[in-house]
Amino acid sequence: MASPRRIVLPLVAAAAVVLSAGITVSSLFAEGSLDLGVGGYGVCAPVRDGGILVGNSITNRGDEPLTLSSVRLERVRGVTLLESAILSGQPSIGVSNYPVQKSEIAEKGWDHREPVEGYVLDTGEEVELALAAGLTPETRKGSFTGYAIEYIDSSGVTRVAHSGDIELELRYRGECP
Repeated sequence: MASPRRIVLPLVAAAAVVLSAGITVSSLFAEGSLDLGVGGYGVCAPVRDGGILVGNSITNRGDEPLTLSSVRLERVRGVTLLESAILSGQPSIGVSNYPVQKSEIAEKGWDHREPVEGYVLDTGEEVELALAAGLTPETRKGSFTGYAIEYIDSSGVTRVAHSGDIELELRYRGECP
């Protein structure tokens, strides 16, 4: 059996490397309750008028309700967040045009959407996060590669959950390769 000294020293060295890289120990070891679904995929979407709407499933995997406080796009180039909403009880909306067309409203549950800010996600609850994004006025091509949700747990602690890489490229009236 290894002596306690042989186990502790490598852990201390690893923690020093992590801290020097700018990663906090709390984010490394925290058991985050908010699961933002899968990452590691890319989408190219031609934008006509308005923007695009992309959906992703989020789930409270913890044992307490969570209050969502904000959502933001990450690693953004030439794109702005037009709207974010929670669609409860809905299947994945995938990617579609924004604003949502009248024929799609019933299918996507858009007319029953709720704001992200203040939404209480119950234990085990899974909902669809809908993000509407558009190009900024001065760009014809833009992208973002993820999003973050800030939430508050039942003890009042504010936490941030980051999605995996979701590369979304928008092109103004252009064709995607």
